[in-house]
Amino acid sequence: MATDMPLRKVTYFTLRRHHLLQRAPRDGAVRVIEDILGLNAQGALNYNLSLWNRVEGLDRGFINSAILDKRLLRSWFMRNTVHIMPLGLAHLARAALRDSLVSEWDRWTVKTGSKESPSSWEKHYAGVLEALKSCPLPMSEMLDKVEMGRDEKRVLHRVVREMSLKGLVCNAVSKGPWYHDAEHTYADASRWAPCRENHEPGEAR
Repeated sequence: MATDMPLRKVTYFTLRRHHLLQRAPRDGAVRVIEDILGLNAQGALNYNLSLWNRVEGLDRGFINSAILDKRLLRSWFMRNTVHIMPLGLAHLARAALRDSLVSEWDRWTVKTGSKESPSSWEKHYAGVLEALKSCPLPMSEMLDKVEMGRDEKRVLHRVVREMSLKGLVCNAVSKGPWYHDAEHTYADASRWAPCRENHEPGEAR
C-alpha cells in the first residue's frame, strides 16, 4: 500500500539516517559507517571529512587505526568504487555484489582490449598472493616480486582490482597524512580479514 509522504519528512528522515542532523558520539563511528552502508573512499580528505561531519570529536587517525585492527575494511564495492565498511558488512556486501561487479568488469576489460577473455588475468593471481604472503605491500614493491609481462604497472593495477572485486585482495593501511593517501598498500584478504561466515549471494542481496 502506497503512502503519501511530505518532502519535508522524507528529507529529515534521510538526514537523520545519515547522521547529519546530530553527530553521533565518538565511540559510535563504526556504527555510523554501517548505518550509511559504507564511506565512499576515493580520497582521504573526502572520507575523513564525511565521517567527521557525522561523529563528534573524531580522531584524525581513527580510520587507519580501525583498518589496522580489522574493525573496518577498504576495498572496491558499490559502483565499482572504493568504500570503507565495517568488516561484517563488507563481507556481506562482497557476497551480494561480487557476481554483478565481476561480470561488468569482465565485460569492460574485454571490450576495451585490456584482456582477451574474462579469465586472462587469473594466471597472475598466485603470484600476487605469493608476494603478499608475508605482509601487505604497495604496488611499487609488488612489481619487484611479480612477473606481469609487458606494461607491468598498468596490468598489475588492474589485476589487483580484479582480485579485490572477487574478494581475494583488499586494501591495508594507506601511507601518508590523514588528508592524503600518498601510497596504498594491499593485502591477501584471507590473511588480513578472513570471512568467518559463508554468505550465499542470493541471501546476501
